[in-house]
Amino acid sequence: MRLLIAALLLLPTVSFAQGTSFEDGPWIAIPAGMTYPEYTSPEEEIRNMADLDGNPSVTTPEELRMIATLTQILGVAPIQN
Repeated sequence: MRLLIAALLLLPTVSFAQGTSFEDGPWIAIPAGMTYPEYTSPEEEIRNMADLDGNPSVTTPEELRMIATLTQILGVAPIQN
């Protein structure tokens, strides 16, 4: 068993991600045309999560309770209305 572990430790570690390897480690190639959404603040993310009726322009009392709960759970600064 010790011999097996020693042999595994001595083997060179080679890792390739989609055939791309760089000096500082293997990297996964980003597909062409991939987009990332713009950064939103934690407060905006909480508002998006609490949007229960599908209408972001209207904040119902139920959504306000959800916003307060999520704010407490996630530890984000209070949202100003």
